[in-house]
Amino acid sequence: MFDSNMMERLQKAQQEIENIKLRLEQTIIEASSPSDKVKVSITASKKIQSITIDPSLQNTEIEELEDHLIMAVNEAISRAEAKWEMEMKSAASGLLPGL
Repeated sequence: MFDSNMMERLQKAQQEIENIKLRLEQTIIEASSPSDKVKVSITASKKIQSITIDPSLQNTEIEELEDHLIMAVNEAISRAEAKWEMEMKSAASGLLPGL
């Protein structure tokens, strides 16, 4: 069922996945609210690195600021998930054809 060649390929795939995870932890994804008043930077592994709020929002209603934050964070997470998925699919197709 599993021969030594298959085990080698599985070990190589496991190592490549670990390398991708490390690379994604260092990959910064940036997104902003539609008005660019709130900007979020996260890693591709979805850890928030920074949030920047335009000073013009200083005197706005809290609900408006929350809306800007939600939109920016959701966009950043969406981009990070897409990057993660793309990297993992690429690794899987290159390392484990036919599985």
